[in-house]
Amino acid sequence: MQNENFGRPIWGQGQFPNSGRSYVQFDVEKPIVRTFAAEDARTVGAAETALRESRFSEAVALVKPIAPANPLARKLLWECYVSLEDHQAMIDDFYPPSTAAEAIHICEALAEVGNIGQLADALKLPIIRDSNDSAVIAVREKHAARMKK
Repeated sequence: MQNENFGRPIWGQGQFPNSGRSYVQFDVEKPIVRTFAAEDARTVGAAETALRESRFSEAVALVKPIAPANPLARKLLWECYVSLEDHQAMIDDFYPPSTAAEAIHICEALAEVGNIGQLADALKLPIIRDSNDSAVIAVREKHAARMKK
């Protein structure tokens, strides 16, 4: 305040008594990182209920958005696709496979939709080519023999 009239003050540049500067410097805190764990848990719970009640499409709609970041949602999504026999969705969301069960179903899905080129590529994946799992070996041999015909 440049004058002593509190009824009609005149403002001008001044200095803060503590620092002697005309400005105050302060650090801005970073925003709180929001976690979606509680929401995801509720979503997974609702999807599990839908899965138990054979409402597979509803369960897919619930877990598909969170499946890439949530292993349990990914597992539920997989179970829904298997139950629905949605071969194209399996291929779209789970290729390349990361487990033996995925490898088996993905190979069958590729054969079912007639994607022979991708099936040939899948048979060369280490998880299928080098597997000692008897079910994976059976699927590998079945489709390798089919490819030779």
